[in-house]
Amino acid sequence: MAAPQLLQPNFHVKSSPTEEFEANSPRSISPHTNTEPAKPKYHPLFDSSEADIILSSSDRVWYRIHSFTLRNTSGFFGTLFSLPQPQSSRSCPSSAPFEEDSGVGGSSAEEEKEEEESASPIPTHEASEILTLFLLLLTGKPVPTISSWGSPACRAKLGDPCSSDPALSTSCDVIERVLSLAEMWDAPGPISYIRMGITSPTFLEKDPVRVYAMACHFGWDEARNLAAQHTLTIDLLREEEPTEPEKVIAEPRNPSESDTVDAGSTFASTPSAETAAASSIQRGLERLASKDLLVLLDLRKRRTDNFRMLLNSPVRFSAGNTPDYLCARCGVTQLDNQSWRLLKDALIFEMDRRPLGDQIVGKPVKGLGGADIMNLGAMEWPEAGPCWQARCTKEGCGGLNYDRVATLRQIAYCIDGLPLHIDDFRKC
Repeated sequence: MAAPQLLQPNFHVKSSPTEEFEANSPRSISPHTNTEPAKPKYHPLFDSSEADIILSSSDRVWYRIHSFTLRNTSGFFGTLFSLPQPQSSRSCPSSAPFEEDSGVGGSSAEEEKEEEESASPIPTHEASEILTLFLLLLTGKPVPTISSWGSPACRAKLGDPCSSDPALSTSCDVIERVLSLAEMWDAPGPISYIRMGITSPTFLEKDPVRVYAMACHFGWDEARNLAAQHTLTIDLLREEEPTEPEKVIAEPRNPSESDTVDAGSTFASTPSAETAAASSIQRGLERLASKDLLVLLDLRKRRTDNFRMLLNSPVRFSAGNTPDYLCARCGVTQLDNQSWRLLKDALIFEMDRRPLGDQIVGKPVKGLGGADIMNLGAMEWPEAGPCWQARCTKEGCGGLNYDRVATLRQIAYCIDGLPLHIDDFRKC
């Protein structure tokens, strides 16, 4: 007895006469509804008549592919094809040969229709965009740049005949789906290709949390460390700003505006770049296991705690942290360190929010962050001005309480010495 099939082919079952009568009755058919199912289409990149396997996507795109390729690149199909299978379930329709004796060149329309209906594709329940990229990686064909996945240009280059899935709006969305399919089908080739691509600056700077989640899931130590370092440039705990269409309705109209108003524009609210980034961060955190999230938070906390300890050190910042410190010019007046304490609080708050510290020093920290060349760091903060302007209150002295250049240089030294690798704290 043959073993049961792991994947049920998409057979076409002919209805009984009674079912056909009920289906074609006037009460079952709407004059404005097309009851005929959408005709499947073969993907132009996978339409070889020599292939013996057909895969179908969830949006009815068919892919002809050789069973030898699937068997040797996917552990799932290697196991599937090792089981006894009905020959019809793995047959692939091919073009009819030219019949010289009959004088007919190719198959007729009726024969092509019967040939298509006799095909038994293996359903994958994946969108054509995902399945196309996966099969390109599996078969060794040219693949678009991984950073372009999910873009209209990439879909046009792939020649995808169907519309894209609305859920696949970013490159990371597509990458996660391709990785999920590769893991399910036990295909290490696509996984290794993506592993090399996600460590590019494009992904690490744009969406480090989701890269960190993928690296933790597959155990990619190098990618995990790089992604963890890049997460220090963002605020993980910021909340996504909710859209409030009510505010748009409450605003008074400008009488000078045209009376023709788009009905959808009143309630539409375009999310800002910050809102979209917060949403992406939230999705990435939701994908993390508890131990991986704790490792990430531990790195941030250690950097903040060490930075606070260094800022409070009387050795590094003697004028602001030494009790009863006297003015360096007159040597008589005790310094008022209120402005320095306010600046320290602002520095610690910023380090707790974005523990890399590039916004404090106004430049990259060990090659990370600092993309805004116009950012001067703590020099232009409101809390910094009173600190640099603080002077001795003794009449006739007026010496500066703090050396601005030396203080900023010491702050930069403190940030450069903070730990940067998660393996330093990984105990589990």
